[in-house]
Amino acid sequence: MTTALADLPLWAMYAVMLGWALVRGAFFYAVGASTRVDRPLVQRLTARFTKGPVQTAMTKVERLGGRAVTTTYVVPGLAAATQVVAGMTGMNKARYAVGFVVAAAPWAVVEALVGDAVLEILTSGWVEWALAGAALVLAVQKREQLMAWGRGLRRSVEDAAPAPVTIAV
Repeated sequence: MTTALADLPLWAMYAVMLGWALVRGAFFYAVGASTRVDRPLVQRLTARFTKGPVQTAMTKVERLGGRAVTTTYVVPGLAAATQVVAGMTGMNKARYAVGFVVAAAPWAVVEALVGDAVLEILTSGWVEWALAGAALVLAVQKREQLMAWGRGLRRSVEDAAPAPVTIAV
């Protein structure tokens, strides 16, 4: 699979990344639009999950409108929350689509270039050795913590063992 993607020309990788972004954006908008239903369960769930990135996204959508989709696109977590909130607030689909394409089109270039570089690294054959070396260095640096964790695990197993039963004859 990765070799098939690595063999694609850059323009085809761009088309794949842009297509993926458009499908993802439409999905998140649809998820948000589906929560606009006036049902008590949906309102309770929406109230529970409107903290953190969702609250920030709601503030941005209220303040910036369609530009919020464009300005938050590159921020992980906030981008998806903004897209869902755009659907929840009933943002005009055309305005959403314009803002989304304006953000996704240039970002797809970055994703295609980085994706090409990452695929090149992953298919080069030396990644396994680099990961094994990093794991070894980490294990050596954290050996005391690993040993303490092992001793604690052994003690907890010993404490959980039932007491020996003696039978008097």
